[in-house]
Amino acid sequence: YILQNNNTMKKAFLTFTLLVLSLYMPAQDDYDNKIEELYDNREYETIIEEYAFKDTDYSAGSLFFIATAYHMLGDDNNCIKYCDLSLEKNSSNSGAYHIKATSLNYLEKYEEAVPFFQRAIVLESEKEHIAKSYRGMGYSYYTLKLYDQALDAYNKAIEMDKTVAIPYVMIAQIYAATDKKDKVLDAYYRGKENASKEAKEYITILFNIG
Repeated sequence: YILQNNNTMKKAFLTFTLLVLSLYMPAQDDYDNKIEELYDNREYETIIEEYAFKDTDYSAGSLFFIATAYHMLGDDNNCIKYCDLSLEKNSSNSGAYHIKATSLNYLEKYEEAVPFFQRAIVLESEKEHIAKSYRGMGYSYYTLKLYDQALDAYNKAIEMDKTVAIPYVMIAQIYAATDKKDKVLDAYYRGKENASKEAKEYITILFNIG
């Protein structure tokens, strides 16, 4: 009788647990869908007002959207906080590493930013996103006056996406800063040939060619 009673209690507990989970999962999915919809509509302030600092067990994806909303609003400290929370749940999210590194750059913590850009590059599969991380890392190195590393990062960014104008401008600046002035014009001509003419930096390229 005691054994039967114990089995009954276990079944009751299991049923209760499954009921709680069935109630919880749709709620979390509901949060995910709402936050993603707001993000897609660029309603960053609404995301922060309605979902940040709530005592809710958000998914890694929702935490990343909150982090990105803070990033878009220029609140880099909270962006980093929510990137860390997202990465605790999903350490393979390349976007979270990239956004965190970018915020560290904005906070002028360039040395701290580098390993997060590196991690983003390792995890990312799309060339366009890899290029963004190389550009961010290039800027970190450039500001730290590690010009060889910066040059390498910007050249790798071009390998991934040659249409973005910024790397060509930065490579020219690196050559100017390292007294390789004979290579400055070559960098700008390389940009003129490959970069998108729609980019605002393209005007800088043409101006420096003369």
